Amino acid sequence: MPRGLPIDHSRPLNATMAPYTQQILIATGQTDWSSRIEEDGVEKSWGSLVRGLKDMFGRGGKYADPYNNLVVTNSSFKPTSQASSPFASAFLFPAFKYVPKIPIAMNTDVTIESNLENFARAYLLPHKLHSAHAGIPESQRQIMTRSPEYASQYFPDALDIKQSPTILICGHGGRDMRCGVMRPVLQAEFERVLRRKGFTTNNDNEGQKQIDGPAHANIASISHVGGHKYAGNVIIYIPPALMTTSSSSGTIVSSPSPLAGKGIWYGRVEPKHVEGLVEETIFNGRVVEEHFRGGIGMDALTLPQFLPSRPASTSSPSPRLNIRAIDQKWQTRWAEADRTKLEQVANGQLPSSGVGSSQNDRPKSYILSMFPYPSGTMHMGHLRVYTISDVLSRFYKMRGHDVLHPIGWDAFGLPAENAAIERGVQPAEWTVQNIGRMKDQLRSFGPAFDWERELMTCSPEFYKHTQRIFLMLYEKGLAYQAEALVNYDPVDKTVLANEQVDANGFSWRSGAKVEQLKLKQWFFRITAFREELLKDLDSLSGGWPERVLSMQRNWLGKSNGANIKFAVTTKHSDNRDVEVFTTRPDTMYGVEYIALSLDHPLVQEAAKLDAGLKAFIEEAASLPPDSKVGYRLKDVYASNPLQVIDKESLHISRELPVFVAPYVLSGYGEGAVMGVPGHDTRDLAFFKENLQPEFIPVVIQPETQTHEDSSLVSAYGAKAFTNEGYLTSRCWKYQGLSSKDAAKQIVTDLEKIGRGETAESWRLRDWLISRQRYWGTPIPMIHCTSCGPVPVPVDQLPVKLPEIGGEWFKAQKGNPLETAADDWLHTECPKCHGPAKRDTDTMDTFVDSSWYYMRYLDPKNDNEPFSPAVARPVDIYIGGVEHAILHLLYARFIYKFLTQTELFPELAHTQPSPAAPAVSEPFRTLLSQGMVHGRTYSEPSTGRFLLPSELDLTDKNNPLIKGTTVRPNISYEKMSKSKHNGVDPMICVEKYGADTTRAHVLFSAPIAEVLEWDETKIVGIERWFGRLWKLVLDVTTTLSQSMQGKLNLSVEDVQQKPHAFPKLPNLINLSDADIDALLATHETIVSVTNCIDKNPYALNTVISDLTKLTNTLSSNRPTNPEILYTCISSLLRLLAPVAPALTSETWEILHSELFTNAEAINMATTTWPTPLLTETEANALRSRGGQNVGVQINGKLRFNVTIPRLMSGATTTSSSDVQIDEKTWIIDQILATDEGKVWLREKHDWDKRRRVIVVPGGRVVNIVF
Repeated sequence: MPRGLPIDHSRPLNATMAPYTQQILIATGQTDWSSRIEEDGVEKSWGSLVRGLKDMFGRGGKYADPYNNLVVTNSSFKPTSQASSPFASAFLFPAFKYVPKIPIAMNTDVTIESNLENFARAYLLPHKLHSAHAGIPESQRQIMTRSPEYASQYFPDALDIKQSPTILICGHGGRDMRCGVMRPVLQAEFERVLRRKGFTTNNDNEGQKQIDGPAHANIASISHVGGHKYAGNVIIYIPPALMTTSSSSGTIVSSPSPLAGKGIWYGRVEPKHVEGLVEETIFNGRVVEEHFRGGIGMDALTLPQFLPSRPASTSSPSPRLNIRAIDQKWQTRWAEADRTKLEQVANGQLPSSGVGSSQNDRPKSYILSMFPYPSGTMHMGHLRVYTISDVLSRFYKMRGHDVLHPIGWDAFGLPAENAAIERGVQPAEWTVQNIGRMKDQLRSFGPAFDWERELMTCSPEFYKHTQRIFLMLYEKGLAYQAEALVNYDPVDKTVLANEQVDANGFSWRSGAKVEQLKLKQWFFRITAFREELLKDLDSLSGGWPERVLSMQRNWLGKSNGANIKFAVTTKHSDNRDVEVFTTRPDTMYGVEYIALSLDHPLVQEAAKLDAGLKAFIEEAASLPPDSKVGYRLKDVYASNPLQVIDKESLHISRELPVFVAPYVLSGYGEGAVMGVPGHDTRDLAFFKENLQPEFIPVVIQPETQTHEDSSLVSAYGAKAFTNEGYLTSRCWKYQGLSSKDAAKQIVTDLEKIGRGETAESWRLRDWLISRQRYWGTPIPMIHCTSCGPVPVPVDQLPVKLPEIGGEWFKAQKGNPLETAADDWLHTECPKCHGPAKRDTDTMDTFVDSSWYYMRYLDPKNDNEPFSPAVARPVDIYIGGVEHAILHLLYARFIYKFLTQTELFPELAHTQPSPAAPAVSEPFRTLLSQGMVHGRTYSEPSTGRFLLPSELDLTDKNNPLIKGTTVRPNISYEKMSKSKHNGVDPMICVEKYGADTTRAHVLFSAPIAEVLEWDETKIVGIERWFGRLWKLVLDVTTTLSQSMQGKLNLSVEDVQQKPHAFPKLPNLINLSDADIDALLATHETIVSVTNCIDKNPYALNTVISDLTKLTNTLSSNRPTNPEILYTCISSLLRLLAPVAPALTSETWEILHSELFTNAEAINMATTTWPTPLLTETEANALRSRGGQNVGVQINGKLRFNVTIPRLMSGATTTSSSDVQIDEKTWIIDQILATDEGKVWLREKHDWDKRRRVIVVPGGRVVNIVF
């Protein structure tokens, strides 16, 4: 055995094998490879095979399937063909196949993936899909499953390995030194032992061409299989026809090996172990448990890894927790239950679950998480939000609520169209495939969704009703067409979203300079609801985070002020008035310029004659909103309207310059602002940038001045005074007035001359919903040259998107609805029946998400978006804070509109009362979770983000940049590809288990805060679950052995009641251990219940509370069986929403020995625990036992002492007074102790004490001498 190798001998080996369905051994003829095997074998057929398989079956590949986990491994077996030939060779285990000639494309005309299709269909795809894929269409299922006939058709030379065992030794020295060192010595020993047994091997001269046969073994070095720290790693595949021999009554008997058709994984194998492994595993068909890491059978099922169906006896050690095996077991059960339920709902045998599904008197709870966009890959934010919603859903179900917890897909949008352009595929095809992958990913971490209500917004069955809502808005005058500026790509001939335009104003795809064009666009008149949208925010206080309510108010942006008319003279046109809205009329004496928006009518007119202005407008379209750049209009001036009233102040009779400025919003007032540099920070910056003034006028000061004030200040270093105050001497008769009084007086004076009036302004603008793109809901309007715009009749909905081939997207430009679908585009006018055209715009995807939550209530309704009978708001809505403005605002608008239609019952039109709460808001409670940030490494000198491959993380506490001694900067940033800090949640789930990952996500941060993902800390959750697992097994054994039928339990009581025992044992007779456990369990029930129900933002404290309870019950176990059962069952119930699989398993184990027929025992249908004690009982129990008191003398702590508690029932109060009997009791008990005698009688004279202070509760006593 080589010395000095760092082999891990501390951890149990059992269950360290990652589950897989098939291992593909690529024959390379090499004994070692690069660290990443896909980077090896360049220009060799076996290298192409490795890369092709990883592309097809790896994450994001065509055949990626978490339930068909293929392990692609290089081996030292020699390929049948030359490496440079167009064929490669591979072994398949546990299929026990050898495929000598796999065609490989060695030219650039054929992709490796397409060339390997036949191999995948013949051998690698599953025979049938996992039950978790129940929702995939039949056509897609056929693509994702095996075609056995391909094997004989395309691979006639394939061989079955029936008799020869195959021994694989990890020798991947290019990946880890330990395996590279161990492989040669182990391989030599295996060959020596087998030769002594009369075997040939593939490395012998006489056996090198043999693949299968009696007394022959195949031995090879293989690449990384996981667990280098357990080197040497050995896999032994026992062929299906291998026989073992035994002696019976002097007769040699041959029989099939018990391990036939199985693969056994061993770890920590040394040369001294080889002979025993060969003898036991190959010749006797027995597993050597000391080295066993796991195994697999020909059915691709992982072999039992000592996970018991019932607890082990006390004579044997507790089985190790295998959280991933538990996940697999329960997720399979849940998937099958979901599939059965879907069938029953589809057949009408069962109503849909959740709110509105049945008439019952149970409380209703609608729990909803924001539905995901089907990008094809889940990220950590998804894992966080859906874990939170699942915890809440399970909690309310356990409390007896009728819960609706649906899921769907926000499936329209730009990414699908971009994918179509890049890949030449249909957006629908790309989207449906992504949904299939993400459904599998969702199911992998255990959320319990109502899958029978699943929807996707790109389905005609859904967007039919989106179009109906559009028409309802149109009928009420709330949907209209108007011209608006858009980003236009002149090369691709398409309208671009803002995110498709780079910082310099160029198109993301063509690189063309983006133009600003005015096109007719569809709008929703959301401004008609602005007062309700603002006012009703008050009703959400307490249910929504204050920061979200503040963001909504700011976006609505109601401002009270005045409209002021400035006279503008221009050389090129008649004089005109420009109306300015301002919230600060008190600053009128400080106006130094007027600024106009880019599309102000005056600007557009001037641009026709001013080429410089026209160029500026084109350039300014790409400038940031806070740009200080301006363009001064030539020969255009404005005059301050106060000069009509005030003839004395000469400075206001000056002509004011007029600028065009990108910072002026066209929708704010009339698209014009007055520039007051002395009292607005942005105006000051613009003024200094464009006019380089020497002085800045100041017209407002903090206090009234009795002496002459300074109304002009140097521009150098000047700062704008933006608060209200008092007007300066620069302000004529208004001098000395407060800002409020001056503003009122100035507006009154301007009203008299027709130059001003009080007004209000809103930041909110009507919602532009038009998108000149294909992948969205078609707008149901028809344009007729005779009749104008005509709505599509309701009975002709949906207006379906035409099917357009993927090739078009890759090859063509523009909107395909205009150029590639003539039959769809040209139609008949519903009014005059003449020729007409369909509207080629599609709707903003925010329209879909503005009402989808209502569709969940009635997802199969073909006639209406939803039935009035089920209309109701969402009780708890969970989603990222990044959606705090637009999505929530649009959803509130559409919901408020719908409540005024026939789709809502009369309740919605009545005034709210305690009996009938307001239903005018869609989301009663909003949980906005923070983002998930990942650990990020950057180069100190440049700030460049570093790839994982550029880091040396050998010492995780002291990472270094590879090849240097430089320590990188470490920070936590929003996860993104550019920062190389993304974490795939599916890898965490696969590595640590679903429940472990869920609990870690909840524990790592309060919901509202940023979660800094640190995988190293997940070990704390693993240890907790390990302690819990052992606790349940030990308790089960204790209860089953000690009670012998005396524990009076019924299945009904266990499943349907908060606690199985209606009454606790007499509290007086309980031991201290029983009382401590009972109190801890009671307090945890109260704390966890209050947190989830009243303060879900603090779900991290739930994990803390449950961990503490687990530790308490483990270290101080109750002796009374009823108390023991009550405490442990309460712990499992409390944990069930967080860790559904683990608690389902432990719940089943706990009751397997208590009931002969435990089939009805199911954690998913059990009841939430209620407090075990009254407050009086809890206080009485808390007062039992000793009380620790800190004794201070003259304010300094001198000693601590434990005294008996006062059992008289006396209580403390919140005031400084303490009942005299308690104070006397505490002092007497202290004086009776040895410490009290020494410090209070010997070192001090007790009788000369001046004062004794007892802190309420008696925890601290201060004696003043």
